[in-house]
Amino acid sequence: MSLTLLLSACQTMDFAATDLSCDVFKPILWSKGDTKETSTQIIEHNAAWRSLCFNDKQK
Repeated sequence: MSLTLLLSACQTMDFAATDLSCDVFKPILWSKGDTKETSTQIIEHNAAWRSLCFNDKQK
Protein backbone atom coordinates (compact mmCIF):
# COMPACT_ATOMS: atom_id res chain seq x y z
CA MET A 1 0.00 0.00 0.00
CA SER A 2 2.80 2.46 0.82
CA LEU A 3 4.38 1.78 -2.58
CA THR A 4 1.11 2.75 -4.27
CA LEU A 5 1.04 6.02 -2.36
CA LEU A 6 4.63 6.77 -3.30
CA LEU A 7 4.07 6.05 -6.97
CA SER A 8 0.92 8.13 -7.16
CA ALA A 9 2.78 11.04 -5.57
CA CYS A 10 5.19 11.05 -8.51
CA GLN A 11 2.42 11.18 -11.07
CA THR A 12 2.35 14.27 -13.26
CA MET A 13 -0.87 16.07 -13.98
CA ASP A 14 -1.64 16.83 -17.61
CA PHE A 15 -3.79 19.93 -17.95
CA ALA A 16 -3.92 22.96 -20.19
CA ALA A 17 -3.64 26.39 -18.65
CA THR A 18 -6.37 28.80 -19.65
CA ASP A 19 -5.61 32.50 -19.89
CA LEU A 20 -8.64 34.41 -18.66
CA SER A 21 -6.98 37.81 -18.39
CA CYS A 22 -8.83 39.24 -21.40
CA ASP A 23 -12.12 38.15 -19.82
CA VAL A 24 -11.25 39.82 -16.54
CA PHE A 25 -9.49 43.03 -17.59
CA LYS A 26 -11.36 45.59 -19.68
CA PRO A 27 -10.57 49.01 -21.14
CA ILE A 28 -10.79 51.82 -18.62
CA LEU A 29 -12.89 54.94 -19.16
CA TRP A 30 -11.54 58.29 -18.03
CA SER A 31 -13.22 61.53 -17.03
CA LYS A 32 -12.43 65.22 -17.35
CA GLY A 33 -11.47 65.28 -13.67
CA ASP A 34 -8.59 62.80 -14.07
CA THR A 35 -5.07 64.13 -13.75
CA LYS A 36 -2.66 64.10 -16.67
CA GLU A 37 -0.76 61.22 -15.03
CA THR A 38 -3.95 59.18 -14.56
CA SER A 39 -5.03 59.83 -18.15
CA THR A 40 -1.62 58.71 -19.40
CA GLN A 41 -1.83 55.50 -17.36
CA ILE A 42 -5.35 54.81 -18.67
CA ILE A 43 -4.21 55.33 -22.27
CA GLU A 44 -1.27 52.96 -21.71
CA HIS A 45 -3.52 50.33 -20.09
CA ASN A 46 -6.05 50.54 -22.92
CA ALA A 47 -3.31 50.28 -25.56
CA ALA A 48 -1.96 47.15 -23.87
CA TRP A 49 -5.47 45.66 -23.61
CA ARG A 50 -6.15 46.47 -27.26
CA SER A 51 -2.93 44.83 -28.47
CA LEU A 52 -3.45 41.70 -26.33
CA CYS A 53 -7.20 41.23 -26.29
CA PHE A 54 -9.02 43.17 -29.00
CA ASN A 55 -8.39 40.58 -31.73
CA ASP A 56 -9.53 37.81 -29.38
CA LYS A 57 -12.84 39.62 -28.81
CA GLN A 58 -13.43 39.85 -32.57
CA LYS A 59 -13.49 36.04 -32.96
